[in-house]
Amino acid sequence: MRTSTRSIPIWAIPSVVLTIGTALCATLAAATLDIFVRRPEQGGGSITTLLPGLVYASATVMKVCLVSGLMSAVAGLAWRLFGRRPTRRASQGLPVWGITSIALTPLTPLLGALTVLGAQRLLAAPGLVSARHFPPIARNGVFVMLAILLAAVAVGVISLIRREQPRTLPILGLVVNMLLVGLFCHLRFYALGFDQDTWAPR
Repeated sequence: MRTSTRSIPIWAIPSVVLTIGTALCATLAAATLDIFVRRPEQGGGSITTLLPGLVYASATVMKVCLVSGLMSAVAGLAWRLFGRRPTRRASQGLPVWGITSIALTPLTPLLGALTVLGAQRLLAAPGLVSARHFPPIARNGVFVMLAILLAAVAVGVISLIRREQPRTLPILGLVVNMLLVGLFCHLRFYALGFDQDTWAPR
């Protein structure tokens, strides 16, 4: 009796990464910011008030990832149940590049939060934290997130060039990450004047 060597079928990887991975990374990012960010001694404020661009960018990534994960799960199940059975081919290796193009996306909020902590240590001396330090700190975090999304796009292209199977992995990664890059540029989360009420200044 033969048993599969894969604990998770390939068609289920996008939904698992984009849903569970997003939930874990978003939770860690929120906890990291809430616990470790130094707030101004006078006035204080919530993370959303101090870092609105980063918070809204992270929320956008989370929403797109969760919707994409659910849609890929439905599409994968439909293909599994009603799709044509594939012909047997020679065994190919794990599509590392394709999986990476999807896995990088849920990591962006966490890496953006870590960037904020590092930037705060560099730009704001201990005991001198003020509200004016936070716009450039949030801007740096958003730029790092944008760079990661662009890297995920590049990784998806590499997967297509290497003809990894299934091709749906890098294609999904390209669609999700290019959509997020477009949203980041259109909504301008990186703008220095980004505000939770008025959004980016025009």
